[in-house]
Amino acid sequence: MARILIINDDELMRGFLRELFTREGFTIREAQDGAAGIQAFKDEASDAVITDLYMPEADGIEVLREIRKESKEVKIVAISGGTTGGGRTDILQVMQDLGVDRTLQKPFKPEEMVSLVKELLA
Repeated sequence: MARILIINDDELMRGFLRELFTREGFTIREAQDGAAGIQAFKDEASDAVITDLYMPEADGIEVLREIRKESKEVKIVAISGGTTGGGRTDILQVMQDLGVDRTLQKPFKPEEMVSLVKELLA
């Protein structure tokens, strides 16, 4: 089954996503901040990355840029519940403009996330 790297500084969100995708049969790896996520991807590539935008050490934009340097093929999903400037949808749009495959605004439904990742990896 596909390998997913979850990069999120919120331990509860990481745990939620880990359980969600483990039940679906995916192999999961986790990182607690952006810098650790970049290093984890460099150490062992994944088929998909789910990253938060607002994290310590390296934010989602830096994660996206560094992972894209390593792989153009990996599927990247950016999630955010925070705001900046014009609001949540604006920063998620910026991420799409920078090359993220999909975005999801928190809160999201579990089935929405699973369906999105399965579609990307199909």
